[in-house]
Amino acid sequence: MGRKMKREEEFECPYCGWVPDAGMENIAWEHCPNCLSGLHDYDREENACGGELEPISIWAKSRSQGRIIQRCVICGELRTSPITRHDNPIKLMSLAAGPLGAPAFPVERMQELLDLMGGQGSMEGWNREQRE
Repeated sequence: MGRKMKREEEFECPYCGWVPDAGMENIAWEHCPNCLSGLHDYDREENACGGELEPISIWAKSRSQGRIIQRCVICGELRTSPITRHDNPIKLMSLAAGPLGAPAFPVERMQELLDLMGGQGSMEGWNREQRE
């Protein structure tokens, strides 16, 4: 599990250097609200790890509950952390839009993929617009 990053006298995120504003002294952070990274103390087998949990995506558990998907840079274990009102909205949008900017398939071969899957769609109109 990831450890909560508690604010002590002078809390600073070990990954981005973020420091909480006044009035946020008593919050136990599950991840940094600026860079969305967390600390990975122990893996599932209770082995010490100490790696950074880097944010890789987000998912909506429900309309009112979102979670950040994080992967440990040392052991590769995946974990989720709840999205909070303190989290950086630009970083959250960047994570959400990531798959749109880098799809898991080659966009230039879309018609070929549709044909292979027996799809009824056509990319002709789209291709013609792109050539003009």
